Amino acid sequence: MATSLGLIMTTLDRDGVRPRHALADATGLTRATVTNAARTLIDHGLVVETDRGEASRRGGPRPIMLSINAQALNFVGLDLRREKFTACLVDLGGRMVAVSTRPVPLGVSTADALAAIDALLDELFARAEAPVAGIGIGSVGPLTARDTMIRSRAFTALNDVPIVARLAEAYGVPVVLKTGAVVAAHGEERVAAEQNRFATSVAFVVIDYAGIGLGLISGGEGWITDHGGIGELGHVVIERGGRQCSCGRQGCLLEYASGAALLELLGIEPDAHPGRLIAGVVQAAEQGDPAAQNALIAVGEHLGTALTDMDRILRPERIVIGASHEGLADWYLRGVMKYVRTLYDTEGERPLWDRLVPAQMGSAAIAYGAGALQLKHALREPDAILDHLSRHARRTDGPRPGRPTTQPAP
Repeated sequence: MATSLGLIMTTLDRDGVRPRHALADATGLTRATVTNAARTLIDHGLVVETDRGEASRRGGPRPIMLSINAQALNFVGLDLRREKFTACLVDLGGRMVAVSTRPVPLGVSTADALAAIDALLDELFARAEAPVAGIGIGSVGPLTARDTMIRSRAFTALNDVPIVARLAEAYGVPVVLKTGAVVAAHGEERVAAEQNRFATSVAFVVIDYAGIGLGLISGGEGWITDHGGIGELGHVVIERGGRQCSCGRQGCLLEYASGAALLELLGIEPDAHPGRLIAGVVQAAEQGDPAAQNALIAVGEHLGTALTDMDRILRPERIVIGASHEGLADWYLRGVMKYVRTLYDTEGERPLWDRLVPAQMGSAAIAYGAGALQLKHALREPDAILDHLSRHARRTDGPRPGRPTTQPAP
């Protein structure tokens, strides 16, 4: 159950600048409770008093307005893809204030993968202009039942490494791990709400070199299963008896629509850094190369086949297409649209093509969503954040949290 501090923070986050009496009306708290809670939040710098609002019709002084202090805290979002790692900083107002990316080679070792993560986090912590209050991770899946470790067939470098415990110990902040598509859906939900494009349900599809994931937000909460999310859309069969898949079945979507399938369609042999090759294909398509354009649209049409089946089951209000490389999702979406516009839609229902959009945060969507998820937790439970700020203040003159000294699991 949310505390009075949490109710005030989530209300200010949703509604923007408000006077104390409006907060009491919106939260159901007494005015005395709102006054005391607001004073606590102001004293810790999470809320600030701004200009006075309009006086009531009955006269009297103009009320003092309250708003969230966006510069009070930062949250780090981390995206772990097979071909690159991305991290970003999100402030208390939900704005992404910094982003950094590091390519990783296929078959990267555990030690090198952890070193890349540590380097990214050290960089973002150093760039933070406010205390970092949490780290969110969006990863390839599946995850362990309690979302503490990764168990992926296609990206084994971090399998069974206690990544959540490791980073929490090293950086002294709460850490949460979810599949990338799930956290990206949280981020898309937040961005859409800020643009007054509210949706009761959001499905996020993420495409990278070796996988196609799916995450769902419904009623503001993620659909979380015992392996971290709805699952891998890439293992939906779109052609019975088709190409052999690593999962043991034939005709899976990822054999026709993943980044690897795109390169294969163009006859491009992947190297240790396939992400660069995929980015090159997108660049060629943007420059008018018909082979690159046709290949991107073709894999998008295959994705449209699977999305149509997904939509027949879930019927989300918005379906977001995201990818690990800038511009890639836009080209996939062209192919998806080409396919779904040929379909029959039930009269009176909003057609599938009208509910498809590209990710608002581009290739940083997962990293942003991971940070936004930690922000959501902080707004709901600011009591824990106040404790973190107190501990941060006590160690201001000490060293900044740095890389882990513990050894990774073998």
